[in-house]
Amino acid sequence: MKKISVEYLLYFLLVFLSIFNDSYFSRWFGYFGRPILSVFLPVLVIVALVLGIKFKIDKTARTLLKLLALLAAINFFSDTIYMILSDSGRIGNDYIVVKSINSLIAFLYIPVYYILLYTLMEKIPKRKICIPFIIAFFFLFFVLIVELATVPTAWPIFHYNNSGSFDTSRYYSRVRLTTTEASLTVPMIITYGVITLWHYKHENNKIMVIVSSLLLVCFAITSTARTFIVFFAIVLVFSLGKYLIKRKRTGRGYVLFGGVLLSLPVAVIVGVLYVYTEIFTKYLGSLAIRVTSLIAGIVHMLIYPFGMGNSVSVLTMQNILENVVDWFATNSFSSLWNYWDVRQVLLNPESISTYGILTYGIYWGMVGIVLLYIAFVRIYKQYKISFNYSPVVGVVFWGYVGIMTLTVPMDNCFSFWAFLVFISILSREGTERTCDTTQKHIPSRKI
Repeated sequence: MKKISVEYLLYFLLVFLSIFNDSYFSRWFGYFGRPILSVFLPVLVIVALVLGIKFKIDKTARTLLKLLALLAAINFFSDTIYMILSDSGRIGNDYIVVKSINSLIAFLYIPVYYILLYTLMEKIPKRKICIPFIIAFFFLFFVLIVELATVPTAWPIFHYNNSGSFDTSRYYSRVRLTTTEASLTVPMIITYGVITLWHYKHENNKIMVIVSSLLLVCFAITSTARTFIVFFAIVLVFSLGKYLIKRKRTGRGYVLFGGVLLSLPVAVIVGVLYVYTEIFTKYLGSLAIRVTSLIAGIVHMLIYPFGMGNSVSVLTMQNILENVVDWFATNSFSSLWNYWDVRQVLLNPESISTYGILTYGIYWGMVGIVLLYIAFVRIYKQYKISFNYSPVVGVVFWGYVGIMTLTVPMDNCFSFWAFLVFISILSREGTERTCDTTQKHIPSRKI
């Protein structure tokens, strides 16, 4: 019994600590040290090994390990060729081998986290699976309430500046919860909000379903991450449409359902216009960096289909990014935003980073992107044929993947992988593994 309690504590920490992405450890480890799990995950793995836990590796975990091996091979060949041709072991201020090893270690955390969480979630009694997600979700809402009352200096204890001290001097006017910036709140809200709603819906707890839904609406209203607003609107319209389909035999149902269908493109168009209007007027530099980085990443993947690794890609990406910026500057887009921030990035090539899964093609090429999306398709297919399948959650799944594809960095985003583990467990177990609070099976109600 004691061993089970320790296993559950490990599971709880894996889920709950995923929400903290601006930790004190960034003082020593930089970007890699921002998620607090970057430091605690090795400790949790060691504890699991001491407990004698046998790790379960499913097909998705195997894909992640293949991507790690592919990335290591590309790094080795590209770094070797660069050092031979340039007769130098450095790129900018970084040693090329050290940079590649650090990047591989950072990516290693993804399959390690996935495997450990999958192993523990499979062992956890089904009545306890969702508890850490629910606690984290309500904790995030508490953080949101306090943050709205204390912006722009909210929660300095959760944010640290470059010197490693509490970030009391830097003003941040957007809702960022326990992360470094607003865009990183999107994966957390989706993961913990959807799983919480799933739990109460499956329990048939109507009051808590309403409460959870209202909290999600509050997150959507107060969020300054525009991708989440569009995502929430699409899922909401789809949910209403599905709900009304069951009542389409009545005249009122036909009218309401037709209105929902007509409102879908309108919601998307208005949402997109609102997003870009707000960003163009308030966050020009951020949007410029993201758009140019995304386009440059796609172009880089087309030119170098096998990738250039974590180190050499800094140089190749810089050249392509310069051309993309020059193209924007010579077209009508130059009147929409200022590319000063992008120019500053070009002056410091070590700071060039990726935004979204798609731009990781600069590291491992098209092969890595294809392998990853094959894994996503496989997870969805397994989930779709399971007893627990819900069309709304299916839309959430692909909407979530879409957000991760275009806007959110994949590394250090542990909440996304926690969501995939949860869906994988539901898919594999079918009717046996659900989030109900009783040992007796209750047929799942599709959302």
